Amino acid sequence: MPTLTIQVGQCGNQLGSAIFSSLSSPSIPSPSSLTPSTLPPPFPPPPPSQFFRTTQNCASHSTPIARAILIDTEPKVVERCLTSSTNRDCNFRYSKSNSCVIGAGGAANNWARGYASSSEILEKCMDKVTGELEKSPYTPSVHLLHSCAGGTGSGLGCSLTRSYSDYHGGKTLLFNTIITPFESGEVIVQDYNSALTLSSLIEYSDAILCIENEVASRACSKMLKIAHPGVKELNGVIGDSVSSLISDSYPSLTEYTNSSNSLQLDDVIRHMVPHSSYKMLSHRMVPMMPEGSIEFSRDTWESGVVKRLRQMHRCGGTLECDVNWRKDVDTSVSIANLLVLRGDGGLPRMDTPKRNGILDLESPNQPPLNPNSNNPNSTPLLPNPPPTQPTPPKPNKPKSKAPPTSDVWSVDCSSFSPPNSTYVPWNPSPFKVTRSHVNFKRYEKMGGLLTNSDSCLKLLERVDNAKVKFDARAYVHQYEAFGVGVDEFEAAFLNLDEVRVRYRNLSHA
Repeated sequence: MPTLTIQVGQCGNQLGSAIFSSLSSPSIPSPSSLTPSTLPPPFPPPPPSQFFRTTQNCASHSTPIARAILIDTEPKVVERCLTSSTNRDCNFRYSKSNSCVIGAGGAANNWARGYASSSEILEKCMDKVTGELEKSPYTPSVHLLHSCAGGTGSGLGCSLTRSYSDYHGGKTLLFNTIITPFESGEVIVQDYNSALTLSSLIEYSDAILCIENEVASRACSKMLKIAHPGVKELNGVIGDSVSSLISDSYPSLTEYTNSSNSLQLDDVIRHMVPHSSYKMLSHRMVPMMPEGSIEFSRDTWESGVVKRLRQMHRCGGTLECDVNWRKDVDTSVSIANLLVLRGDGGLPRMDTPKRNGILDLESPNQPPLNPNSNNPNSTPLLPNPPPTQPTPPKPNKPKSKAPPTSDVWSVDCSSFSPPNSTYVPWNPSPFKVTRSHVNFKRYEKMGGLLTNSDSCLKLLERVDNAKVKFDARAYVHQYEAFGVGVDEFEAAFLNLDEVRVRYRNLSHA
């Protein structure tokens, strides 16, 4: 089932370009890289990527076309995205007919101005969306990208979310990925815009993935060792984080070998949001390291990637550098978790014989490797050892844990399952794991964790900054000019307070 991406505003379009670039890179499953020759036999090729259409160009080469609509109130960023996708080093293309530039200027960092778009503007945007939906035989899920600090991305993004819910609500699911601003401030009214955005999305969206610019900046400086990260670097980190979550992965090896569909975005939404009162999601990714350090990485699955993600989740940390390894750390309470494991280079051969459950790599047409074998075709490399006295039995020792596995399809993830992790009692299936044998970027092993938990409280508490300004009625007149007055602000604050109380009470559920 395809996924339609809607990029709104400067932030949404730049982020969308970074996500599609990551999804279409050669080490990621994509229409240009997934061919039968790239997979170990006897496995069939995975289904086409849900994020691209494939067309033939004049040279008979397949070109992935992003299933995306680019929307902004200024042409500059949209034109830049369209132009950059035509570069030789770009692995995908945007469809120029799916760009939608409306208006003659921006929304002046005013959420109300972007939200109060005329019916003509919304109708033009929805015509583009409907046209793209009609190209698919199935009703696709929708992934909407935008910021929550500016005017166009936050205001128009929320208006489109509401309109889409009115037009197509119940037929398909809507997933919003929003970028929250730096706490130090990008825009003087960013706290107002963020509060109004979150309140609106909680009402109309099906799931909200919140990504903080502050976290992306620290990931660049502390994890990737980038001295002065810019917008390109921030978008690259966020794009990799999102694409590692949504690109093709499978619940089991059986489903992959049976050519079953990979995990779809609507599957993610249904699993992560079992109750409509809890829609706030966050994401963690391990490892993150500079390009020059990747080749020296020797991560293991259970004691490396899974263990670090588990501890990050327990302490509520969003980066590896934030991990608190103390045993008495406060445990985060989750509604649902989705663990995505990628890499390790390949699949076990199903036609390879096994000895005692272990893959036998000796060829049946070659003499055995045992130098002391009785096979007449083998040449002993060593003389037969003299008989030895039986060794006395060793004293009983506690059983050691099984050695770490190198096969992504058999990684032990039980540390995330109840009762090893804390979940609310009313969700019968709170944990799910999906896997892919394809390496992510250059990482040999990679893990991502999508969680719906009380870790979102830190973000919700930032709404108090908006309340302080609102009590002084600072800048409220700018919003009243576009129909958002005191009543709308108070309703938004009340809505967010209710969400905060619900998540805070998870520990008492």
